[in-house]
Amino acid sequence: MEALAKTKTAVFDKTGTLTKGNFIVTDIHTMNPAISKQELIAIATHAELLSTHPISASLRAVHHENCCENVKLENVEDITSEGIKAVVNGKNVLAGNSKLMEHFNIECPDCSEHQGGTIVHVACDGKYAGHIVINDEIKDDSQQTISDLKKIGVENVVMLTGDSEHTAHTVAERLGVHKVFGQMMSADKLKKVEDLLADLIITPARDGKPAKRRGTLIFTGDGINDAPVLARADVGIAMGAMGSDAAVEAGDVIIMEDKPSKIVEGILAARRTLKIVNENIYGSLII
Repeated sequence: MEALAKTKTAVFDKTGTLTKGNFIVTDIHTMNPAISKQELIAIATHAELLSTHPISASLRAVHHENCCENVKLENVEDITSEGIKAVVNGKNVLAGNSKLMEHFNIECPDCSEHQGGTIVHVACDGKYAGHIVINDEIKDDSQQTISDLKKIGVENVVMLTGDSEHTAHTVAERLGVHKVFGQMMSADKLKKVEDLLADLIITPARDGKPAKRRGTLIFTGDGINDAPVLARADVGIAMGAMGSDAAVEAGDVIIMEDKPSKIVEGILAARRTLKIVNENIYGSLII
């Protein structure tokens, strides 16, 4: 309660937290003449077949062929914050973001023209096959939440996401977020939160005394890769309805309705609670 009431920095994950996580395929680009758009979608869908990520659901929604039951899927590896590596019907398939392509030394095109979209790059047997553009919808109350946080005295609002820098800045601009950092893996998010916590220090620790800070940091997320950051923040807030079990387990506060606006309500409720506590303490001492 005390930590929540003293919030000065609010950090958010993007997908499933500030956005609905309802991904829709809006464009398909093939870079290999031998692979059609339908085949590109099929390859990506088969590689992501075992994934529970919302992006996988969006791929399955547009892949209408009834051939998934006979797919031979082997050596599936979920590379955190990058994508999927798998052997699909004997072919080595990669499906993920640009970092995944860089990881395996595969050159991919600049996709910055896709305003605000999430790009799924696909490679087959070491060759770039194409990319799929997927768009997510911002939650109805996300923009108002950012505005209300500023009004109640939260000085710093930050968004961290695994999406490209261009996509991250496009969404942040629509929301009115102060700072945004894209292409962040789980370890990157943790490091950034450490830096933001350090920025709150006004008197460093010395002679066995802890450092004094001018406020606290809260982090809100919903994914498995958010769990370490939720645990490290002064207050970890997990989206309960859409969030992963790991995120819910690591969170100090669980929002069951998946509405970011509940964070503002929580901070105000914590402040009112502390005010009542202090009134009772001082009243008791006077009496």
